Amino acid sequence: MARGGNDPGTSRTKEIGTTGYTFSSVRVTAGSAEKVILKSVRWNQTGSAGSGDLKNTKTLVDGVSYDTVVSTDGKYYTSTFGDGILMDKGSIKDVSIKGDIEG
Repeated sequence: MARGGNDPGTSRTKEIGTTGYTFSSVRVTAGSAEKVILKSVRWNQTGSAGSGDLKNTKTLVDGVSYDTVVSTDGKYYTSTFGDGILMDKGSIKDVSIKGDIEG
């Protein structure tokens, strides 16, 4: 895994009311030996914003949006991909999390 092409970098300050903001992005690369199934991703919210400040969070993979489930402490956002996303040998996927800043 590596920083994704849509990653905005660290410590960005955004205004309340910003919509569709990409909070983070990672690049997942399947090795050359075998296919890989990507089943889920878990994002860690490390800044000062709480879960009540962020709305409409979605994980995006190949243009498809997946719902996120927020942990009880509000610090982890998890998306599961059903039966998984099959990645061919050597393929690359950019996985991003987007949402609205409301508080």
